[in-house]
Amino acid sequence: MGFRSAYYIDQCTAVAIRWILQNEKDAWIRNYLDDFFGADLLEKAAKDFDRLGMLFSTLGVEESTHKAMTLHSKGSVLGIWFCATDLTMSILETKLCEIQKELAEWW
Repeated sequence: MGFRSAYYIDQCTAVAIRWILQNEKDAWIRNYLDDFFGADLLEKAAKDFDRLGMLFSTLGVEESTHKAMTLHSKGSVLGIWFCATDLTMSILETKLCEIQKELAEWW
């Protein structure tokens, strides 16, 4: 017996880690498969980044340090621009073009 996909295992683990951070540490963080991202005011973003690293260590989860970047008040993830200062999320022009091209192929 087992999971149908290794991605499912990654996603379940990441969702559990995200839940701990959000509910125990009051951090705004999201994940896509096994990648985490967040945006908040600079001081809180730095604390949340440190908390994530400490949680990885506590849980024995190996961090991919070459992908680790301090959380910021703004930035893009998967073509979506997050800005904690303005409290906005928007789709980058390049991502929008990519989506429109994909939709045109479907319809």
